[in-house]
Amino acid sequence: MVQNNNDLNFELGNINKVRPITTTKDKERLYEENFQLKNYINSMKRDFAYSKSECHKLELELNKKEKIIEDIAYADKGDGMSLPGEKVSKAKEVKLQ
Repeated sequence: MVQNNNDLNFELGNINKVRPITTTKDKERLYEENFQLKNYINSMKRDFAYSKSECHKLELELNKKEKIIEDIAYADKGDGMSLPGEKVSKAKEVKLQ
């Protein structure tokens, strides 16, 4: 069958009218999804940075306490004159910090 040019233009006109509406909705949906994902990524980065700094603080505290424990152990071996009460007070200081 032979179609005339008017029918063909009418069909193309309908396609052009329908296509932008769906594309606009898709773009809006993609924009919203992209925005949500960027917010999620930013929150994950913040959480990671917080966890990393918290880990670093705990490592420093652990190293400090290990050094104090080593100092107490070497003090016991060194002079043999330390009293048990001194050991307990030093241990309490470590625990309180």
